[in-house]
Amino acid sequence: MDENNSNNNSISNLETSDKQEQGKQCFFKRMHLSLKITIAVVLVLLISIAIMFFVSYQQGSVDNYVPPKIEEMADQEQAEEDLSQIASALSTYYAQNFAYPSSLQELVPDFIDNLPVDPLAKKPYLYQAEGDSYVISVFDPKLYHCEYFYYEDGFLTKE
Repeated sequence: MDENNSNNNSISNLETSDKQEQGKQCFFKRMHLSLKITIAVVLVLLISIAIMFFVSYQQGSVDNYVPPKIEEMADQEQAEEDLSQIASALSTYYAQNFAYPSSLQELVPDFIDNLPVDPLAKKPYLYQAEGDSYVISVFDPKLYHCEYFYYEDGFLTKE
């Protein structure tokens, strides 16, 4: 009977080791499959990124180049910039003198290098100061398709 038990034990040990071996093989097959899937996903991502860079590079080519707006400011943008610079010079003047100048010419050269000219009217900007307030405006707002186009006490109004 001992011999019979030992045979059964050895058969059961063989079956167990076969099952363990099959389990290991199944585990490695699943792991191998997971590795293949991971590699495929990484490749797809890399290819997608490469395509995005290629497309964005092509969009930035010389054929599609648009020069910066600063080089060719529209007249309206130029007038806004001019008024802003004059307003800044007026603020600095006021901080030092506790009053606004009677004319814009008093700003040159200490507060502004030179006075800009209205780009469409080709005339100086209009200026009026009263006490603690000032208004700088374009010569003719209608040239800019506006009814009002002025800087008053540091704020632009354009309608």
